[in-house]
Amino acid sequence: TVWDDGEEATRLHDLMGHVEDAVAALPRDLPGWRVASIVFLRSLIARDPVGPWAGLVEYRLRVLATP
Repeated sequence: TVWDDGEEATRLHDLMGHVEDAVAALPRDLPGWRVASIVFLRSLIARDPVGPWAGLVEYRLRVLATP
C-alpha cells in the first residue's frame, strides 16, 4: 500500500506504477529461494474524505526452497 496526501490521485497512480516496476525487477533467485511465479491480482485506489489517498497493489508470489 502506498499513500499520498495530494488533492488528486495523479501522483498516486505514478507511485503505484513504480511499485509494479519494482515487483517486475525482483530477482528470481534469492538466497535459499527461487521465485516460481509472480501474478498480479488487483490494484485499488481509495480515499478517506478527511485523509490521504491509499493505493493498493497486490500480487501473489510463489517461491520454492532451493537446496
